[in-house]
Amino acid sequence: MNPIQVSLLGIDVVHPASVLTNLLLMVECLWLAHRIRPGGRSRVWKGFFVALAVGAGFGAIKHGFPSIPVEARAAVRFASNLGLIIAVTFAQLAVLAARPEWGRWRPVLAAAAFVQLAVFFGWSLRTQDFLVPALDLALGMGPVLVVETIAALRGRDASRWIAGGLGVALAGGAVYALEVAPSPWFSHVDVAHVLLGLTVALVFQGVWIDDLGLPRGRRSWS
Repeated sequence: MNPIQVSLLGIDVVHPASVLTNLLLMVECLWLAHRIRPGGRSRVWKGFFVALAVGAGFGAIKHGFPSIPVEARAAVRFASNLGLIIAVTFAQLAVLAARPEWGRWRPVLAAAAFVQLAVFFGWSLRTQDFLVPALDLALGMGPVLVVETIAALRGRDASRWIAGGLGVALAGGAVYALEVAPSPWFSHVDVAHVLLGLTVALVFQGVWIDDLGLPRGRRSWS
């Protein structure tokens, strides 16, 4: 099947829905990052949202303008993948920052997160295939989902939102892998982008609750 292509102001854009959903995701992530207080308890999550925004921004270029020069296309794909890889590291560090009770295990686990970052950074230099950040997301966010789910079952309000958001991301990964698409104009990639947008909204709600130390049951974005 030929890819959907439109012309905007004389510029040919391929997969316009992918460009739009990526740009919307970028704006959403930047807005949520802006709302996290610099001195708050959950400030590490700011890096997560910013890195995702970078990945989404370059993702819009990657999906929409495949006719750019080969060298530039490789750089764009690398930047998009690297944004996702760095986002995983920030999520891991944010989980550790929220758990001082883990004591001496925290620096060990943080070191493991940086080792993972270095491995996937090196791999992404060799190939710009999306398999690289996809595998990093699975290996890095899987433990985060487990930790937050356990915390949610123990009554931690913020973790309910974060685990719920990561569960939506898991569904998005399944949609992407199975290539579930409602129409040629809105591919499985676009559906995954929409679900990722819902993911970051839910994660932010958990971050917001944790940052303000709101009592159980009180949920506020204001």
